Amino acid sequence: VIIFSLCFGEFFFLPFCPFPPSPDSITSRMASGGFAVRWVFLALLLPLLLSCSPKSFSSAAQVTCVPADYKPRYGPCNSTTHTRTVQYVKARPSCEGPDSLGSDQTGCHCTLDEYQPIWGPCTSGRRHIVGWNFTGCEAAQLPPTSSLPPSPCQCTEADIASSYTDCDPATNTKTLVHYYTNPCQGPPLPAPQHVPCNLTCPSGQYIAPPQSRCSLCPAGTFSYNGVVYNSWGAELPAEFHTSCTGAFCQPWSTHGDYIDSGTQDHTGVLSVLKWTGKLVQDQATMTFTYRVESQFTWDFLLVTVNGIKASLPLQDITGVNEDWSVHTVNLRDQECAVEVVFHQDPHCIERHYFDNPSVQFSEMSGLPLSASVTVPDPPIGCTPESFPAMNGAIAVIRRGTCTFISKVKNAQAAGASAVIIVNYDPNVIHMAGDAVDLRIPVGMLSSSDGNPIIHAVLSGEKPQLGVRRKHSDTAVVQFMYHKWKNDEPRTQPGADRVFIKEIKVTGTVPHAVGCQQCSAGTFSVPGASGCEPCPANTFSARNGTANACTPCPARQSSLPGSTTCLSTPGCTLEDYVMEFGPCRLGQDSDFVRSVTYRNAVEPPQCTGGVPAPAAVEQPCPPCPPGTLRDRTTAKCEPCPGGFASAQ
Repeated sequence: VIIFSLCFGEFFFLPFCPFPPSPDSITSRMASGGFAVRWVFLALLLPLLLSCSPKSFSSAAQVTCVPADYKPRYGPCNSTTHTRTVQYVKARPSCEGPDSLGSDQTGCHCTLDEYQPIWGPCTSGRRHIVGWNFTGCEAAQLPPTSSLPPSPCQCTEADIASSYTDCDPATNTKTLVHYYTNPCQGPPLPAPQHVPCNLTCPSGQYIAPPQSRCSLCPAGTFSYNGVVYNSWGAELPAEFHTSCTGAFCQPWSTHGDYIDSGTQDHTGVLSVLKWTGKLVQDQATMTFTYRVESQFTWDFLLVTVNGIKASLPLQDITGVNEDWSVHTVNLRDQECAVEVVFHQDPHCIERHYFDNPSVQFSEMSGLPLSASVTVPDPPIGCTPESFPAMNGAIAVIRRGTCTFISKVKNAQAAGASAVIIVNYDPNVIHMAGDAVDLRIPVGMLSSSDGNPIIHAVLSGEKPQLGVRRKHSDTAVVQFMYHKWKNDEPRTQPGADRVFIKEIKVTGTVPHAVGCQQCSAGTFSVPGASGCEPCPANTFSARNGTANACTPCPARQSSLPGSTTCLSTPGCTLEDYVMEFGPCRLGQDSDFVRSVTYRNAVEPPQCTGGVPAPAAVEQPCPPCPPGTLRDRTTAKCEPCPGGFASAQ
């Protein structure tokens, strides 16, 4: 109205008119006295214009915030007090009011907004909620699911699966393609992605669609880059094969929680368990938990990896072992794990079998590498003077005259980075010896492979020797229980067999496709390859516990790996045991020892009550007949010649 009045009321306002009138209409209105009427109208509107400020316009548009415009925001749960902070934050930006109404303390029970539905499988285009997920809070009473109506199958990330195409040798890539596992409705699938053929992730990480990079498993979960055998069904898994040699020999068999080598009641038997797997990663291991019950030194367990004998402690592979032992082997170990390249021809290096653990060529850092070659003069290398300054070169030495160890020590003292022994016939042998103080890799070449290198150096050539790994994609591990022919009667009880409880293999899959939740009674930190049991006097009541378990409340306790805490009774004298210190000479020239008291069970399963008795000193017990307590060592020593002791 104001703009209309100005436009038709005065020439002065014509430039501001969005639709200025024609000159003829202005002239006619001036003649009819229309301007005077419009000036009166403008005078009436002017006070209203002056009273309207920008602030009054904006205030009229604003609405005062009400409590419904604020939403709760919860902090992390305090595991000790089981409370958390709730802050009410403004959720409606258009209303006028403070950004927050303050904070308060509340319990850790989940609210309805914190429950995320777990959908069941699709049936005829619809599916039901079968459970609830929640994080950062404690479940009180879960919302019911049976009474909820089914919903259309809206796809979520959990409905997306992926697979890789075969590797394209031309581009050394494979394609990650995605697909829905259920006939659900959802957004378009992620576009296919090209990833390297050797894409791998270590344990504790995973690749899940639609990602194509390794990600750390969050706290409370874990991933294992391989396979775990610890639940043994009626038949051995497909990767295992068992065989038996000898009369009445029994093969390996499954027993739910473990497998064993069979009851071997007769001598002269060999029970074999063979595992074969394909390796897809550079680092590949097998860890097995086992124990042996056998006639000591006569019957024993032998483990080989790709034909190489694994080094297991003697006390763990023979005799009666009540405790479980754990051992890890490298699945990449093989007779020809490294090869040298001379004049573009590869030659396999035979590993050594020295008594003390020493460096193998496969353990050299920086492989593949290229190094200069030096040959001692004479090439037999049995004296330190035959070696020039090596300066990190590889020493190539002929076999003979002196021990392998002597040759290697001479080369090592001259500064060699590695030693290759050349045999004097076309075959290679297992080099043996005491490798104490050896710090450089040692291997062997046959005469046909090694002599050309020696001849080239002696003729004045300065060749470079390439060293590189030679991987095999297949690993073979054999567990063999030997029971030799032994006519001596048994002197030890036992089941005459090997027990294996768990076998864990890494390197057989490129990466995990997801992370598994830790079970109740355990926890994990980010990037974990397994879950740790809750320490004593802590507990975890649900799956997926992150970083640490919850301490037990006052006057309660728990054992390691507990899912709950139990009330602890008051201590009695029966809850303590005595510990005796060594005998010593007391102030009165008598032999005494200290007696202290401690809880019989750790962690203690009682609280308060009768305290532990105070430490005391008691006389030492008398020495056995024929001995006398020495006044210096306070130990019972045999009586010297010509003397006797009745007590």
